[in-house]
Amino acid sequence: MTHPSGDSVVGSNSAVSIEAAVRAFVHGFAPVGNRSRVERFATTGVDANSAVSFNSLNHAGGLAGPGDTSASVKNDTICSIAHLDLGAGPLVLDVPDTTAVYFVLQFVDGWTNTFAYIGKRATGTKAGRYVLVPPGWPGELPADATSVHCPTRIVSMVGRWACDGVDDIGRARKLQQQISLTPLFASDSAIGVIDGTGWRVRLRANEIGVPAAAATGVRWDTHGHEAAVTPICTDADGDQLAGDRRYTITFAPTPPVDGFWSITMYSMPHFHLVSNPIERYSIGDRTEGLVYGDDGSLTMTLSATEPSEPTARANWLPTPTGRFRPLLHMYSPNETVFDGSYGIPPIVKSDA
Repeated sequence: MTHPSGDSVVGSNSAVSIEAAVRAFVHGFAPVGNRSRVERFATTGVDANSAVSFNSLNHAGGLAGPGDTSASVKNDTICSIAHLDLGAGPLVLDVPDTTAVYFVLQFVDGWTNTFAYIGKRATGTKAGRYVLVPPGWPGELPADATSVHCPTRIVSMVGRWACDGVDDIGRARKLQQQISLTPLFASDSAIGVIDGTGWRVRLRANEIGVPAAAATGVRWDTHGHEAAVTPICTDADGDQLAGDRRYTITFAPTPPVDGFWSITMYSMPHFHLVSNPIERYSIGDRTEGLVYGDDGSLTMTLSATEPSEPTARANWLPTPTGRFRPLLHMYSPNETVFDGSYGIPPIVKSDA
């Protein structure tokens, strides 16, 4: 009798290596996990986005706040979601002119791979017409639209519209209402049936584990060249960030981006936005009233208690009283962010 070796599993006439079994699980988990996520959006909704059917646009009505339960939810953009079933044919997408304001529409296939972007960085901010084409589509396409060829029948479109705070929500909402999705051809076919320094700049690598990891969450992350996300949990001394200390971070210069940048504060371990008396959940280059140094540098104060010094108060990002993890978001970052030319400054303890 031949026994399986230590790196094999039993279940067929031939031994299958554990490595092969793990790779099969990881590879197959992404579409299964993504199916569950898409169904959740379509049936119950998530946070500020209510449930809508396939091939319909779902717009959040405002900025995320402490009541949202998604981990690391963004607070400086308003979200639009659409889950698409291209089984009946192509869809026509009309996008408004945003008058040079940042926005992005991210397209994610059934394997959680991002395969296309429409937005300020990729296509500009002028009005545009696009046709979303299913795999193997044999028919003609409109000449007045840019074709976006989709690798799977089920596609998720994730839109993010820059919003400079509560007073800017109305402008962002008007842009949301101007985007439209319409079938290229009328059809009665069924829609929506799914078949089966401490800072770390995250680049969505082309590795087998990345789609599986993405499928376990409730977000579809963009690639780094669209929006770089840099988390940190420790200060310059390597100690865990916590609300019983006061910290500063000095940007000199500020992050090099073609879009915008911000630091958003999250509690641990669930990474939720932090309720605070001034209702400030993020701070960045669009925050009104910041005080810059004569050399253009910007020093922010991170603390649970409100600073008394005027400049520190103006540049204050409230923290929770317990452990926390901020994220630096850089939208359309310059290449210097990735080649190491730009160094993200550390967070340092301050007793002043």
